Amino acid sequence: MQQTNARRALALVGALVGALIVSNAGAQATAPAPRVGSRTGQQAWSAVCANCHMPRTVGGRTRAPVGPQLQNKRTPEAEMRNIIRNGHGTMRGIPAARLADAEIAPLITYLRTFNAVR
Repeated sequence: MQQTNARRALALVGALVGALIVSNAGAQATAPAPRVGSRTGQQAWSAVCANCHMPRTVGGRTRAPVGPQLQNKRTPEAEMRNIIRNGHGTMRGIPAARLADAEIAPLITYLRTFNAVR
């Protein structure tokens, strides 16, 4: 009888811990995204650029990037700013409503951290 009660208590504790984990995961997933103009370079990359410049998974299948992978590009910062804002080739320019002027320098700095641009 005592073993049965102990098993029930352990099962209840396990269920409560599991519910807390799921609850916390949901709370983290619904945290508001940083506002345009207040993002770090990495956050701006993830929100604005990575969808086109990195492989992505859609419906369980990995799709190639739409834009070129940015590896070891030797592009001066002034030209990068121009490309980001006005576009180049098939890339459309990114308006200030999606990427604030103040976010461009941190974005370029972030791109340099993984040798996307030099």
